[in-house]
Parts: sequence; structure tokens; C-alpha cells
Amino acid sequence: SVFETSGPPLLSFKSLKCFSWRKARKLLNMWVIGIHGGAGIIGTSVDPSPYRKSMERALDRAVQVLRNERQPVSRSKDTSLAMKAAMEAVFSMEDDEEFNAGRGSVLNAKGHVEMDAAVMEGRDGRCGTCAGVRNIRNPVLAAEAVMTCTRHITLSREGAEALAEREGLRTEDASYFETEERKSQLRFAKRGSTTGTERVFLDHDLGEDKKEVEGLGTVGAVVLDPDGHLACATSTGGMTNKHLGRIGDTPIIGAGFYADKQAAVVATGCGEAFMRRSTCAKISAAMEYGGMSLQEAAAVEVREKLEPASGGIIGVDAKGELCFEFTSRGMFRAYQTSAGKRGFGVWKDWM
Repeated sequence: SVFETSGPPLLSFKSLKCFSWRKARKLLNMWVIGIHGGAGIIGTSVDPSPYRKSMERALDRAVQVLRNERQPVSRSKDTSLAMKAAMEAVFSMEDDEEFNAGRGSVLNAKGHVEMDAAVMEGRDGRCGTCAGVRNIRNPVLAAEAVMTCTRHITLSREGAEALAEREGLRTEDASYFETEERKSQLRFAKRGSTTGTERVFLDHDLGEDKKEVEGLGTVGAVVLDPDGHLACATSTGGMTNKHLGRIGDTPIIGAGFYADKQAAVVATGCGEAFMRRSTCAKISAAMEYGGMSLQEAAAVEVREKLEPASGGIIGVDAKGELCFEFTSRGMFRAYQTSAGKRGFGVWKDWM
């Protein structure tokens, strides 16, 4: 069956009846963060506890950045606190084998990783992406480097890797990324194939066919900080057995991510579906020009416009309202607010 979900019950800044909700947010140090660990066919036999632990660790790191209790991994002094927190969460999940990003990235048809990442500031539209990188330990840092150290928005493979080397970003040999679990997934995807490339899988989808190669997915984060700034970050290894050179929605502005003064949104699932619709940008446009709330706009785009079971989005608007919308069987997701509320979910209901 197809599951859909609305956002969790959270403190909404727009409900504050003082001099202004913007000033109140700053005065009370209010912030919101939402993260995801991928969407797909996640069977109910999956034990969510390891993923919950990993995502709560990512939340803890991001929250410490928002509270100025941790030196952020962001290397730029010019990025907002929202950006630093979003990157912190994604960085944490990139270093975790559980997720299809960084260390846990899935393998392409040739048996190698090709990773994509993106970051975007809502306050001024600055963004950076990298595509198809193979040796950068944390692609989200490379995406930030593109944004802050070049005049460009996207660099691919050799160009992004050269920039990472110039900026002193950490790199790893192929053996760091090519784990036994990912090799097993690739062998399964190629089984029964004549060319070896007919079947591609979202990481989560593999678990339905072969329990022992059950996987996890793309990662992303959206943040509203106490200054009212919105930002997002996202990272992925793409699809198992994807064609050499395939680039999905993650580094494509408006498709896999978008942030402006209305909202910050990131997508997860079948990248081609989000690319065809420019899903994340259309959600923001529906808010700005159609007067919709984030939840209303996301429901229309994800439930009505996307191909069925394509995945989902997470988002946060300028008033601090979170949204988690998906049509796949499940989506690993979590959130925390400055009011002390925290949640984790996989299937329709929050846990």
C-alpha cells in the first residue's frame, strides 16, 4: 500500500502573539531541523533501531552547532547557522555505513561509487553542487567549496575532485567506499541480466527482494535557524547498478533541493521523477505565487503530480513548520525543535 504522511505536531512560530514572530524567534533562540535517510520499499521486517540511532546522532551534532556548542564542519565563515547545521547532519550520515551517501554509497554498473551532493542558502540563493565524485570522503564539503570558493554552481568528477584537493578536503581510496554489503547488492542487481545494466535499484528497494542486501538511502537536512535563515544540504550515492556517469536529482537545483525565503526542501527517492517535475522548486513557487502552505504545496506535488511511489520530500518554512510527505512505502526521517520536541519515523506513523 502507499503511505502518506503530514508533518509532526510542532511548535509553530506563526502562532506567537507578541510584537512579531520573527523578533520572538530571535529573542527565544528558536530553531527547527528535519532530516531524512532515504525513501523506498522499506518492509516492516526492517529493524529501525540502528537507523534511529544513526539519525539521532546526526541530529545531536546539528543541534550542538545551532546552540554554538560544537565547531561546525563547514569551512566557511560566510554561511548561515542554518547551513552549518544542515551540513553537520549530512556530514554525520555520510560517515555512517548505514546510509547511501559518502562511506555507504551504492555502486554503479562498473563497481565504483559516483557521489553527488548539494547545499543551498535560502537568504540569498547561493548554492553549490558536485556530481560524480569518487574519492571525496564527504561530498557535502565539496559542494560547499564549489559555492564559496568558485564562481560556479556545479562541478563534476575531475573538476570537483581537483577543487577538493586544493581546499584540503579529505579523500579516500576506493576500498573505503566499496564495502562488502554494496558489492553484494550490485551482484544481486546484475543477476539474470544479459548486459549487466538492465536493473537499477533505489537502495531501500533491494531489501524487498533480498533480505541480506537490505539497504538504506540518500540523506538530507533542512534547517530554520534563530536568525530566520533557511538552508538545506543533501548527499547521495545514487542507484545500485546505475549506468556509468548517471547523475540524479541531488545536484540539480529545483529537482533534488531548493531553498529560498519561503522554505527549504530536499527530495529523496527516484531522482528522474523529481527531475521531470522540478519538484522542490515547484513547492516553493506554489507557496510564493499560489498562497499555499508548505504542507499543501508538498501534498499536491508529491501525492498528485509525481509518479506513484516515487519517494518523498522533507521541508521547513519560514514560520518553522516542518513537512514530511512521501508516497513510497517508507521514509527514514527525524526532526528536533528548540522547544525540545524530537521525533523519528519510518512508515506512516511517528515512533
